[in-house]
Amino acid sequence: LLSRINSDVATIKWAASGNMSVLIRSSLMCIGSFVLLFYINWKLTLILLSTVPLYIIVTVVFGKINKDLAKKYQDIIANSSIIAEESFGNIRTVKSFGSERKETEFYNETIKEVYKVGKKKAFWESAYFVTTNIFTYAAMLAILWYGGSLVVDKEISTGELTAFMLYSMQLT
Repeated sequence: LLSRINSDVATIKWAASGNMSVLIRSSLMCIGSFVLLFYINWKLTLILLSTVPLYIIVTVVFGKINKDLAKKYQDIIANSSIIAEESFGNIRTVKSFGSERKETEFYNETIKEVYKVGKKKAFWESAYFVTTNIFTYAAMLAILWYGGSLVVDKEISTGELTAFMLYSMQLT
């Protein structure tokens, strides 16, 4: 119970302090970048905005998977801490019954479970980043393709396309 409470407090602390500053900074950067992008070329900005629904869908799906795995991971870590705490707290009883090996094996099994869930969690987090990177590069490619055609048609300059690309990278 104590291990779980400590873990929950650390999670809440990070969410309350670290994530809020990142959220505020990222929101301001995003708003500023979109204003500049619309000013440079609204057509290219619409292409960029067309990827937002894909990001939302992917984030919701992967977020649910990650949330479930994070809870399971945290529960297993708390369980392994309980096992270790009980064994160390009752070391005389464990030794008197010669159960050191049994307790060690029991603890090792929970650690293997922690590793298994952690590995699964890492896989899904990696899959999320790979998927969002594919969307990002596909959007950049579409913007370069369409922006290049606008440059050829002399609707925008090469400098405007370059500025658009640089500001759009602020969003990633």
